Amino acid sequence: MCRAFEKDKLDIEIVNVSVQSTVDTLINMKDRNGAELEKIYNAIVDSRYKNVKVTDNEQNRMGFQTASTSYLETLIQKIQNTNDRFEEESIDKLQLANRVQYPKHLHTVPAEIYGKNAVEDICKLLGACDGEADGQQNGNR
Repeated sequence: MCRAFEKDKLDIEIVNVSVQSTVDTLINMKDRNGAELEKIYNAIVDSRYKNVKVTDNEQNRMGFQTASTSYLETLIQKIQNTNDRFEEESIDKLQLANRVQYPKHLHTVPAEIYGKNAVEDICKLLGACDGEADGQQNGNR
């Protein structure tokens, strides 16, 4: 996830999707063993893994499961706490600005009206409009 945030062209939409995807993946990891862990468990033969003696028993496996679940729950909580630091209204404002500045969805809306609603919302937010967002404010274009 941190590599995704190093990109030059990063916007709030990418961040939100990346964070949610990471949380979903961590929840999935918490709920079931991954393929690699199963491979390791299956490769332990006669208390040896890759020619190294290991103490393999149900108590150790349960202890590992408990520790990994606790770790993942803590990690998920920290990510969600980070999200809670940003007010929903602030996120809404960032998403609004993103829609105007990065018109990725231009093809879904006729070009002559793209962003008109977002510009109106920004004008209202900033108190800079007298109700018109078509370029005419106080008689000026």
